[in-house]
Amino acid sequence: MKYTDQSLKHSIHTKLTSSRISQRGFTLIELLVAVAIIGILSSFLISSFVGARQRARDAERKSDLRQIQAAVEFFKADSGTYPDPTSDMPGCGGTLDSATGQVYLKQLPCDPLNKTEKYNYTCGTGCNTYTIFACIENTKDLQAVADPVTLQPVKCADNKRVKVIVSNPS
Repeated sequence: MKYTDQSLKHSIHTKLTSSRISQRGFTLIELLVAVAIIGILSSFLISSFVGARQRARDAERKSDLRQIQAAVEFFKADSGTYPDPTSDMPGCGGTLDSATGQVYLKQLPCDPLNKTEKYNYTCGTGCNTYTIFACIENTKDLQAVADPVTLQPVKCADNKRVKVIVSNPS
């Protein structure tokens, strides 16, 4: 078979245009697979990001409890008793100070998620002992208080979070 210039041009033109057509875009199946992969990866990233934010807030709560505990111990060192929750312990954002004006904590920390929720402080008879607790979001936290009977973490009032407690050193 002899090729003429016209048939050769036609053959080359057909091959070029057919290769351009096949490289024009993605098929529907390729697009669906790509979107599915992106969706799966983003769901993993979002869930780990939410968990990281919860752990960060829990770490802040624990740090706040230690800060309050140190201030309460300094209060006792000066006054002989721990602060009375009804008269000496201020609300969220208040100043923990003594009657003489000694400041132990300039601003009482608040819960990082609910900025108006203060940490729970109670003192025993004569305020010779105390307990401060916070509700944390990670229900599997190793520092969560366990019920002595069931050995399960003690739930807070909202039944979603668990308690972490600090008390006077023994």
